[in-house]
Amino acid sequence: MALILTVKLGEDFYLIRDDVTERFVLSEIHSPVECVIKGDKLSVTVVDDKMIPLWPDVLVSIGIRSQHGMTRIVIDAPQSVLILRGEAYRKQEKEDGSA
Repeated sequence: MALILTVKLGEDFYLIRDDVTERFVLSEIHSPVECVIKGDKLSVTVVDDKMIPLWPDVLVSIGIRSQHGMTRIVIDAPQSVLILRGEAYRKQEKEDGSA
């Protein structure tokens, strides 16, 4: 099942599986149906009419109702992949570091 995140330009999210964590940022919005997501190792153009791989088993596309300055990212991933918004990831890291 897919997860839909509403993401503003410059906001980030993380994909985590086992000991691998990768940060992705919404770096450009070209139109309501096209944007660019940059990861640690790649930059991909994401569109609304096909799923684009971020990881071998994680696919993304643009969801409906994208607006100026923000878009909805549809992420299709197996349950073994944890998906966190940037602020949630940083909060978790801060809590884990202070324990």
